Amino acid sequence: MHVRRTATSTRLRSHPRFASRTAVAVLLTTVALLLGAVVCSSASAALMNLVAWYPYNATANAETSVDMATAPDGKYVLVGNQNNDGVHTDIFVAKFSANLDKLWSHPWNSAVNGVDAAAAVAVDRFGNVLVTGTSYAKNGFGDIITLKYSSGGRLLWPRRFNGTGNATDLGYDVAADSAGNVYVTGMTGSKTNGPDLIVLKYSPSGALLWKAMYSGPLQDDGVALAVDGADNAYVVGDAHSSKNGYDALTIKFDRNGVRKWAHRLNGPLNANEFGRAIGVNSKGVFVAASSQGSGTLVDVLVARYTVAGARLWTRRYDSPAHLNDIPNAMALDAAGNIYVAGTSAAVSPIIRALGLKWDATGHLKWAVLEWNKSQTRPEEYYAVVPSGTGGAYFAGWMQWAATGYDAWIDRYSALGAFESGLGKDGVAGGAADAIKCLVRRGGYVWAGGYQELANPDYEAVFYKISP
Repeated sequence: MHVRRTATSTRLRSHPRFASRTAVAVLLTTVALLLGAVVCSSASAALMNLVAWYPYNATANAETSVDMATAPDGKYVLVGNQNNDGVHTDIFVAKFSANLDKLWSHPWNSAVNGVDAAAAVAVDRFGNVLVTGTSYAKNGFGDIITLKYSSGGRLLWPRRFNGTGNATDLGYDVAADSAGNVYVTGMTGSKTNGPDLIVLKYSPSGALLWKAMYSGPLQDDGVALAVDGADNAYVVGDAHSSKNGYDALTIKFDRNGVRKWAHRLNGPLNANEFGRAIGVNSKGVFVAASSQGSGTLVDVLVARYTVAGARLWTRRYDSPAHLNDIPNAMALDAAGNIYVAGTSAAVSPIIRALGLKWDATGHLKWAVLEWNKSQTRPEEYYAVVPSGTGGAYFAGWMQWAATGYDAWIDRYSALGAFESGLGKDGVAGGAADAIKCLVRRGGYVWAGGYQELANPDYEAVFYKISP
């Protein structure tokens, strides 16, 4: 049994590691790109500290976190996957207090005792916990699995969706509307023209109210989902055609499952664009995608739509080296700013962590490229959360030793200046550790990730960090 571990005197990586790190903040105006603004951690900026951390290790094999959510009762939910016997994988769901006391945790294993994998978690306004992912049947094909737990951890219902194609169906994201209805997006197998994008809507009691699909000539899938205050569902994903490769696809469905609009983003090469993230607020609908550029390999692509479906703008980001720039996550703040976390092959072969900020009008405010400069080793951002003051926290991993990866989080100001960075080396040292998801609430940043104990054993980790 594991208990939370306090870290009142332990900082996530010590100051000598910060001293060798600087962040290049690329500040843009509407007419010029200003390069070479090198900033270090400010003497006046508060350093982040690890307040407590909880290692979730329920089995003799691996546990990894994939997503987290805040609950209306001030608690936190972490979801991931655990490997019990080296072959079969179960879903785990755990709820924690603000002090990182584990309130409850439950594994979920399907009746066939096969591979069950969580992809996302959400909490409805009543405090119920919603999980989606994929559960593989005896025939080897996956079904979309959706689980609902009460706030106290009781499994209210599991729902398994097997499409008409009786092939593989994959669940990727989940959200809830104001009434507690559950929306799930992913991909469903088709008998005719390849897999289709699908959205499922369940009632609070688990009844399937409707399913809606987007069926193009080849493969289509839904990757991320957002629900607005009017209970409309917005999905971003990919749509494949023989002519243009993959396009980044954005669709709006109303509360009854009627498709209101669909837009495909195709890049300059008519090649491959993949939807990665979506968000909706009072400013409209925002999506992030990867896009093959002309002479620039892969770029970050961001687009803004009105809720009625009019595309207001699209913006591309290409790093100075013109190599691969890939978005992994996106977040929006109350002012309408868009933050994107990802990776950039800025100087091959050194992978650099990429942090971007656009305002609501599409002006790129700054771009940061971060890596372990003292050892010339790579870094990558998996997650981002706004700071509430115009800046943001970006988290993922950094390679510190020749074979070791640390869980890492960086904080940037509203102007893109690097303020503070923290790295957490796992108990095995020199192993593979990373942060996968972030939330900010109550004056703290909360992070979910994993640390390697001994290959192939990992444990999920939940961090509480002072900002």
